[in-house]
Amino acid sequence: MTTTALAAAAASLQTESVCPETVRRELERVRNYQRSVGYAQEGSGALGLYTLLTDLFVTVGSPRLEEISVELLEAVHSAAPRASSRRKATFRLARSLHGMGLLPRAILHRPYQHDAASGVDREWAAWCERWLATSTLAARTRRSIYYGALKAGRWLAENYPDVRSPDRWTRDVGLAYVVAVNNLTIGELSAPAVGTYGRAASRSRRTTRPV
Repeated sequence: MTTTALAAAAASLQTESVCPETVRRELERVRNYQRSVGYAQEGSGALGLYTLLTDLFVTVGSPRLEEISVELLEAVHSAAPRASSRRKATFRLARSLHGMGLLPRAILHRPYQHDAASGVDREWAAWCERWLATSTLAARTRRSIYYGALKAGRWLAENYPDVRSPDRWTRDVGLAYVVAVNNLTIGELSAPAVGTYGRAASRSRRTTRPV
C-alpha cells in the first residue's frame, strides 16, 4: 500500500461515524479476545456490552476501541449502580482492553476504595495486572493469586527493591519469602483500605496471631 493510500485509510478511520456496523465491528474485536482467553458466550451480556460500547463511542466521538481511555471507563464504572449489569460490563471491557494492550491497566471492581497495588513497585504491579487480564483460570482463583502476587511485591519493595519483575526472582529470594510468609501476622502485607472494610482491616492488623 502506498503512502497516499495509507494516509487515505487513516483519514477514513478518523471520520468514521458511530453506527450499528462500526459498533458491531469493534464489539467483535472484544469478543474475539474474550473467547481466546476462555470467556464463555455471554448471551444477553453481549447486548449490554454493545450498548456500553455505543455510549462510549458517542462520548469520545469515534467508533474505535483505541479511543477509549481507562479514565473514562473508571468514571462510567463508578457512576453505574453497584452490582448492575452495566458496572460488570464496564469492568470486563476494561480488563479485556488491557489484555489486548489498548489500556495501560485495568480498573478495580471493588465497591469500596481499595488500592490493591499500594506499596508495590509499578513494574511488579504492571506484571500482576497483565497476568490478571490474560489468565484463563477461574475468576476466584485468578483474584486470589493476583492478590498473593501483590503481597509478594509489597514484601519485595521493602526487602528487595531491585527485584521488580519475575525474571529477577531468584532461588534465594524465594527462600527468604517463604521464611517471611511463615512469620506473617494477620493483615501484614495487605493493602490499605478505607470505609467499613478499611476499619475491619485495621482491626485485623492489630491481631498478632500468626496467619
